[in-house]
Amino acid sequence: MAEGKYGGECVEQHTAMIYDRGGKQKLHVLVDVASVRWGRVRDGKSAAEIVISGRACRAQTAVLNSIESSRHELVLFRGDERVWEGPIRVVKTYRNRAVITAVDIKEYLDFTSLTKDWPAPSGGGPNLMADRLSEIILYELTTPYTMETNQGTVTVPRWETIADPINVLPFFDASRVGTVLTRSESKAFEMTVGEHMDNLCDGGLDYTVIGRKLIIWDSNLSIGQTRKVTDVDFYGDIEVGQYGVDHVSISHISAEREDEESGVSEQIGVGHAGAENAYYGVWETITSRQNESTTQAGQTALNSQAQRGLTGRTPPPIEVRIPSGSGVKISHDLTFDQLVPGTILPISALLNIRVLHQTQRIDSVSVTESAGSETIQLSMSPFGEVEE
Repeated sequence: MAEGKYGGECVEQHTAMIYDRGGKQKLHVLVDVASVRWGRVRDGKSAAEIVISGRACRAQTAVLNSIESSRHELVLFRGDERVWEGPIRVVKTYRNRAVITAVDIKEYLDFTSLTKDWPAPSGGGPNLMADRLSEIILYELTTPYTMETNQGTVTVPRWETIADPINVLPFFDASRVGTVLTRSESKAFEMTVGEHMDNLCDGGLDYTVIGRKLIIWDSNLSIGQTRKVTDVDFYGDIEVGQYGVDHVSISHISAEREDEESGVSEQIGVGHAGAENAYYGVWETITSRQNESTTQAGQTALNSQAQRGLTGRTPPPIEVRIPSGSGVKISHDLTFDQLVPGTILPISALLNIRVLHQTQRIDSVSVTESAGSETIQLSMSPFGEVEE
């Protein structure tokens, strides 16, 4: 347990800093942080929160009052490693503490409009989803547009072309394109880039943010692998269970489009996969998708996406799970750098009543530190068959 500069207890592993937009110019180092919470997420946006309390809060009043949400960024270091960063969205102060909340750099994409129509590929050919999204992100972060307002014509620059750009494109990684196809289309100002990216995740795309880097990849692929981990690598028990709630033998993908006038969604196509299972029956699932084409190529893509929804669902999956609250133990050969959403972990439940082995994929990482303690928790999902 560390005693801070101003006499209170504070975190030891983490350092919190305030940077200007883009993460290049350091503005402040925050002193005597009472607690830190942050994470990494697959197919979602992570958040971070720091708390400064007591005398440390009073002593840093001028610094805290100078922090501008939507302009400044929170950058977290764990030891010497820069582990998390993103725009500050909320700064709250109380009589004896201050709370700063930030989200990762996907927030910029969530507030970036699709400013032109993105039709289905000409000629009816399908598109690699990762290539398609890369084209959209590059265009919408760099290409200005004009709009007519009551005050006249306004030209709007984009994030990477303004003074102090967001500095996301230099770290963008779409190298793991895979084979997943899309026939998606969208209209100008129908949604944001981030919303479109989230929609594509329903069809076989994955993404995560590590620091300043946005990584996208085919969900059938992984972005790394750790050594085999066992019960001794966690602070709690490993669970083994058969989960009938996750079993289906027939999958449907319902493609929908929202009517611009009524705002009501209408079905424009359905993808199908699977068949009756002679033993388990006809358990079915329906997943809704937005803005899919209904051409023959689009139907093929929808059927392919429906087929993906059946992977690992019959027989009822037996899974090795790490219960919520069971922290992972960092070691010399299971390092913090390896704990990235999309990375796979071969897990062996050697001490369980039922000894099983299964490869899992990290879905999220959650890190919490307060005075005297740090907890690192993982959320995972199966990425392979169970082996006895």
